[in-house]
Amino acid sequence: MSQRRGFIWISLLLMAALAVAIFCRPRTETEEPLQAEAVTVDSVKSVSPRYRTQHRKHTAAADRKVVSAVGYIPDTARQWVEAKQYRNFVVELNSADTTDLKQLRGIGSTYASRIVKYRDRLGGFYSIAQLREVYGLGDSLYRTLLPHLALDTQLCKKIDINHVALDTLKRHPYLDYWQAKALVRYRTESGDFDTPNDLLLVTLIDPTTFNKIKPYIACR
Repeated sequence: MSQRRGFIWISLLLMAALAVAIFCRPRTETEEPLQAEAVTVDSVKSVSPRYRTQHRKHTAAADRKVVSAVGYIPDTARQWVEAKQYRNFVVELNSADTTDLKQLRGIGSTYASRIVKYRDRLGGFYSIAQLREVYGLGDSLYRTLLPHLALDTQLCKKIDINHVALDTLKRHPYLDYWQAKALVRYRTESGDFDTPNDLLLVTLIDPTTFNKIKPYIACR
């Protein structure tokens, strides 16, 4: 009986030793989780000096573009979000009202009103550069606004030069009273204008004035 008990104890001890050997042995390289390599690669990227330097340069360049777009350095996270949204903000000049224009940095009620009034007198902008002709709007503000402006020239209004009245014609920003009167007189004495180029036949219409007024002229 004692021999049988001894055999049982020895068997139990051997089984316990085998279990310890199986569960406590170190893992081999092939038994590592499959994602270990990816984790290692990501962790190396995140601490790599070269990676950090490139990330900082990219971020700094993007931030400079945002600061350039808004004209100031945002102080808070909310201001940065608003600045990044404004970077892609665009206003169409020929259809915008004063409320739309006041969303542009540097444009308040006064400038917005002047832009709309001048646009209406012209009949619409055919070039964004015409915005420089608005009273008080300097080159610095113009350059700040430029990335946020779009233009639909199809919205420009034409002047029917063969039927327009003198009182209407003389109010155009590109014509003075004497030029407008000369155009009406020429039309009365020589007949209708066939093409806008015929305006050059009028003595008081110099090439500079003609080039500015031509986009607004229609001969119907």
